[in-house]
Amino acid sequence: MAKNPKIHKDLFDAALTLGFRELVEEVYAELVPIQEDIV
Repeated sequence: MAKNPKIHKDLFDAALTLGFRELVEEVYAELVPIQEDIV
C-alpha cells in the first residue's frame, strides 16, 4: 500500500464515500423521527 499511495488513496476515498453514504442514511433514518418528536 505504501508503494502506491495514490492508488491506495483512491480506493480508500471510494470505500470511505460508500461507507459514509451508508452511515449518513442510517443516521438520517434515526434522526428524522427524533426531529419530528422535537417539533
